[in-house]
Amino acid sequence: SFDGRFTLQFEGEVLGNGDLALNSITLYPNPANALLNVVSPNTEITAIVIHDVQGREVAKLEVNNQRSYQVDISGLDTALYFVTVTTEDGTVTKRIVKL
Repeated sequence: SFDGRFTLQFEGEVLGNGDLALNSITLYPNPANALLNVVSPNTEITAIVIHDVQGREVAKLEVNNQRSYQVDISGLDTALYFVTVTTEDGTVTKRIVKL
């Protein structure tokens, strides 16, 4: 019997809807050539920023609270990029390959 030997106490945050909304954001096609589709079915997109592997910002777009957006990446060099999508529920960063 464990009567009185210890007490369990749970602390911390419960996973909220914002986390689920951020996990549902998709970027396609990947790899991409000219256009990259950014889709956020559960929350509105407010900004998209693209960085190269060295951390340099190569594109920054303000988005007017849309759930999907097409980014023209035809001017970027062939490489790996990090796309940071900012929404009303938070920010998520995903990798893409530009062909």
